[in-house]
Amino acid sequence: MAEASNSFKNCCIICKLGFDSSEPAHVTEKGVRTLLNYSEKNKRTDLCEYLEWCPCTSSFQNILLHQDYSRDLPIPNDLENQ
Repeated sequence: MAEASNSFKNCCIICKLGFDSSEPAHVTEKGVRTLLNYSEKNKRTDLCEYLEWCPCTSSFQNILLHQDYSRDLPIPNDLENQ
């Protein structure tokens, strides 16, 4: 799991690319659940394992993604009204 813990450090959790000049979006609690749903549906076991293992999921501060992904990820029905 040490490999998974380093694979998303300082990069986008979806595409694993850096942020160049763009500002990353920080993930909220609802966002982590959306990402888990996304990773399960898209068979992204690396992402799913990281989100379930990552100690930063309790604070969400170190989970980053590009702004475009933040807007484009589908929100699961059970989270839409929260």
